[in-house]
Amino acid sequence: MPMPITLKVTLKTVNGVKCLDVDDANNANHVSQSPQAQSIVWELEGEAASGSFQPLDATPPGFKFLTLTPDPWTTAFSTLARSPNGNTLTISDLNNSSNTQGTWKYQLYVSVGGHLYSTTATTKTLTSNDPTIKNN
Repeated sequence: MPMPITLKVTLKTVNGVKCLDVDDANNANHVSQSPQAQSIVWELEGEAASGSFQPLDATPPGFKFLTLTPDPWTTAFSTLARSPNGNTLTISDLNNSSNTQGTWKYQLYVSVGGHLYSTTATTKTLTSNDPTIKNN
């Protein structure tokens, strides 16, 4: 079974506004083709570690795909899970053919100290790009 892909999620401040940041340096968000499903794990780190991902059935949920075509749930992904303490999210990615290749934008929501933070923050001074999963 392939090693899980771990993406660190932290809080960052840009122009005085806090938002979530997913560390996908060195193409950490790229998933190579494999006959076996690969796990992607998002871990809260730093100041964000004192909080938790929103429950998956909450409004807004801890994780949601923003790219819906092709449908990520029928194309490559399944088994989205939140750890009991809310510090990690895990999804299964079966990138096993040209039909499962693509790039999917997603959004994360984390509650820290009673405040809700997202990977998407748009204000007059800040626009944070949505993170992606890229199946090569």
